[in-house]
Amino acid sequence: MISTKEIKLNILSIQNTRKITHAMELISANKMNKIYHNLLHIIRPYSTSFTEVIENILSAHLEYQHPFLKKRNIKNIGFVVISTDRGLCGNLNFQIFKLLKKKIQIFKEKKINSYLLIIGEKAKEFFFSYEDSLFYKINFNNIPKIEDIQNLVNTIFDYFNKEKVDEIYILYNKFYNVMKHVPIYKRILPIQINQKKEIYKKEKSYWDYIYEGNPKLLLEFIFSKYIYSQIYHSIIENLMCEHAARMLSMKNATENADEIINNLKLQYNKCRQFTITKELAEIISGSESI
Repeated sequence: MISTKEIKLNILSIQNTRKITHAMELISANKMNKIYHNLLHIIRPYSTSFTEVIENILSAHLEYQHPFLKKRNIKNIGFVVISTDRGLCGNLNFQIFKLLKKKIQIFKEKKINSYLLIIGEKAKEFFFSYEDSLFYKINFNNIPKIEDIQNLVNTIFDYFNKEKVDEIYILYNKFYNVMKHVPIYKRILPIQINQKKEIYKKEKSYWDYIYEGNPKLLLEFIFSKYIYSQIYHSIIENLMCEHAARMLSMKNATENADEIINNLKLQYNKCRQFTITKELAEIISGSESI
C-alpha cells in the first residue's frame, strides 16, 4: 500500500497545480470582461453599420467599378487564418485548422494554389511546413489596435491588386457565449453583396449616389477601411473566444484538481486508519504474549 507520506506529497503537488489553474482562470475572466464591452458595444455595431453602408453602396449601379468588386477567374486563393499565441484553450485552434485544411484540399483538387497569411503562434507552428505562408505578429497580451494590422492589410491589398490571388478568405472563431465558439469562413475580397441586396438591386431601376469630389478616391477610401474593419473585428472576436475558452478550460482543470484532492484525502485517511489499526493490533498481540 502507498504510504501516507507519498499521498501527502501528491496532495501538495496537485494543490500547487490548482493554484496555477485557478489564477489562470481569473486572469482569463478578467481579460474577457475587458474585451466583452468593446466587442458588443463598439466593434460589432461599428462593423455591422459599416457593412450596411457598403451593401447600400453596392445596391446602386456604380459608374466606377472598383477593383475590389471585380470577380476574376480563380487561379490562386488567399487565406487569412487567425489563431492564438498560447494553448490551454481547448479545441479552439484545432477547429479552425481542420476547416482550413479541408478548404485547401478542396481548392487543391481544382488545381488552385493557396496562400496563407497567418496570425498567431499556434497557426505558425501548425503550418510551419507550408511554403506559401507569411506570419504576422500581433501582441495579444493587450487589446490589439487597428494600427497593429496595417502590415497584414497592406499585404492583402498588394496580393489582390497585383493579382497574386484572385479571392481572399478569412477564418476565425466567432464568440456567441462562453460555451459556444463557432469557426467562421467568409470571403473578404472581392467584396460581395448579400442575396437580399442583390435581389433589391435587380428589381430597382439604374441609379447611383451623387458624390462630392472624385468617386474613385472616395470609394477607394471606404472600401479599404471596410477591409480594415472586417479583419480587426475578426481578430477581436477570436481573442474573445480565446479568453473564454481558456477560462472554461482552467475552470474545469481546477474542478478536476479539487476532485482528485478529495479522493487523495480519503485515501490518506484510509491509509492512516489502516496504519493505526495495524499498530494497535501489534501492541495488543505483544501484550498478550507477555
